[in-house]
Amino acid sequence: MPIVQANVIAQPLANDPGAFLRQNVVTFYMPDGISAGDWSRQYDGATVGVGAHRPHHFSVEHVDAVTVRYRGNLYGWYTDGRMYQVEPDGGGDGTAYFLPWKVDSGYSLTIGANASLFFNAMMNGCSFGWSAGNGIVRVAHHNIQDANGATDNGAMLQSLSGYAGRYLRNDYRLVEGGAGQSTVIGVRVNGQWQIWAQIITSTVGGTFDIQSVRRLL
Repeated sequence: MPIVQANVIAQPLANDPGAFLRQNVVTFYMPDGISAGDWSRQYDGATVGVGAHRPHHFSVEHVDAVTVRYRGNLYGWYTDGRMYQVEPDGGGDGTAYFLPWKVDSGYSLTIGANASLFFNAMMNGCSFGWSAGNGIVRVAHHNIQDANGATDNGAMLQSLSGYAGRYLRNDYRLVEGGAGQSTVIGVRVNGQWQIWAQIITSTVGGTFDIQSVRRLL
């Protein structure tokens, strides 16, 4: 997949994140989670802000081997959507906050004024929480499992009880008979963070359907 400039997604997200996410999938894909060492690694040029974690540099890849469909107003599905994969990259030309995941673990992060974008790892069983105030937002990504190794919606409801808002596994996973996945993205607009959730489903043939987009914060 060719690496493209970060502005391909950064500018549209800054202008109208809802409209962009209703037609395009932007995913921070981490199939095996992340180690604490990987997460805390400092990239060249990244800054440490007062009251917030440091952002990382990132790159964007256009995933051209899939079909992305999105809902039209009256005419069913359109097929000219795009998928972009975001990943931390010390040589990347964009800067954003990243919130990773790990099996049976919880990660949290404070996002502030040192970047205008926030990317959360793709969720296909995890839950997300947030609390906002004084220009910063505390965000959390929890993967809490039961005795059988499946994520436990009730346990994550409890583990995220300290957050003002919660976006739980069952809020997206039950779509299309349990096939729902979700991306969560933050955009800082006029000094305030907006957080958006996108629900997608996929088929074996490489088609991704954008089922819905909603603003969480």
